Amino acid sequence: MNAEQPGKDAMKADTIAKRARGSETKRWLGKVRSALWPPVEESFDATQPIAESVGKSGERFRFRVACDMASRERVFRFAHEIYSGVSLAQDDDGMVVSPHDAGPETFTLLAESEDGTILGTVSLVFDSERGLPCDEIYWQETGALRSQGRAMAEVTRLALRKDPDASREILLRLFNLIYVYATRVRGYTDFVIEVHPRHVKYYERALGFRTEGGEQKCPRVGGAPAVLARLDLALPKREVRRIGGLGDAVKERTLYRHFWYTDREPGLARAMAAAWRPMPEHEARYFGIAPTSEKEGVLAS
Repeated sequence: MNAEQPGKDAMKADTIAKRARGSETKRWLGKVRSALWPPVEESFDATQPIAESVGKSGERFRFRVACDMASRERVFRFAHEIYSGVSLAQDDDGMVVSPHDAGPETFTLLAESEDGTILGTVSLVFDSERGLPCDEIYWQETGALRSQGRAMAEVTRLALRKDPDASREILLRLFNLIYVYATRVRGYTDFVIEVHPRHVKYYERALGFRTEGGEQKCPRVGGAPAVLARLDLALPKREVRRIGGLGDAVKERTLYRHFWYTDREPGLARAMAAAWRPMPEHEARYFGIAPTSEKEGVLAS
């Protein structure tokens, strides 16, 4: 036993040294994150932003939950403006609205500049008895995922104003926020999204999506080609813990290095949960998507 003791002592000393180095590394990473990203300004007042961020050029962006008729109409009209610019808008009433917007759990965010100009928006449709928008053409793929017990939320109506200084910041923050909402507020496991084939590589490289369904014509955007991609939300969880908040200090192409670190997520989740409101019936009627059958849960387009 005495002959083994020096070896055990050496191993113990090595373990202590590794833990010390680990603690030093964590403290250093914390300082880097704090220096790169200012504190998130949280608010539980639905009339106020749920978060703010600062772009590379110093411009400030605000993020809100679209939780009333006025903010939803702004989103719907903004999406129509952006989609019309690339010949994807289908409706002539100047709004991009879906029957799923009247669903009791649909969640919509908007991003705006300091002067209130909308710069981007995204919505989450959570899987339910109504299904998902992508079920229209990818019902086999989504059915297989449901049979595996996956809880899916579809990322839809993603629209960004063309702005070289703002687009990436807006995109990564919108994905950052819907990831936090889907996992911490709703407990879902996967994102699915229909993307144009030429954008698939970007989503794979920047966010870790993987192709789930092959190229199809999507009737909701005028028959434009689409590919179904899926993101297992365990991936961003791991990546945010590993490199979240480190930004350009990490030489990787993933957007997760720019996500807010995990210690910011509980406050963001509380703010979004507090601000969210489902679309009431009178708003659904105003937008032309009021329920036609309460028993069947069918919505009119």
